[in-house]
Amino acid sequence: EVEREVERERSRERKKNERGSQVYLHSFHTQTLTFATRSLVLCSCTRQPHQGLSEVLAALGPDRLAELMPTFIENTRSKKAAVREGHLMLFMFLPISFGDSFSVHVADVVEPIVRGLSDVEEPVRDAALKTGRNIISHYLGQSITLLLPNLMDSCLNDDWHIRLAALTLCGDLLYQLAGKGRSIALACVCV
Repeated sequence: EVEREVERERSRERKKNERGSQVYLHSFHTQTLTFATRSLVLCSCTRQPHQGLSEVLAALGPDRLAELMPTFIENTRSKKAAVREGHLMLFMFLPISFGDSFSVHVADVVEPIVRGLSDVEEPVRDAALKTGRNIISHYLGQSITLLLPNLMDSCLNDDWHIRLAALTLCGDLLYQLAGKGRSIALACVCV
């Protein structure tokens, strides 16, 4: 009878631990998303946090992403370089997680990417370049309608840094469109 009582106690402890871990996991995701809406400070030395957050957002659905996108875009203007870098890296993984449903946000993301390419901080510029190239390669088929109008507007900006960044992305876009075999001929035509 003592053994039965010990077994019941162990069973109660296991159930309690299982419930506790489920509550903790739910709490972790809620805290992560709440944290993400305020300021996303993630180190670019590892991609897992950015990719993980993008997967969590994908699990929550496109409607939740649409609610959070203005905050993410606003945080690319943060005074803290790590916050700007973190959000730009998040934009790198959102197209992978959401696929074609992210295409409605591409036009909104181009301006922060171009601004990031002209940032004072090197890690922010690197994150913006990686993100821009990823979006170009991911939405290459739709690039003329999604990317080119925004990039052309940025090419006419008063700030020379932004013009240079936009031209860099236009060059990457043309390189992808032309294919690697024709890139040299295309470069000669553009010059």
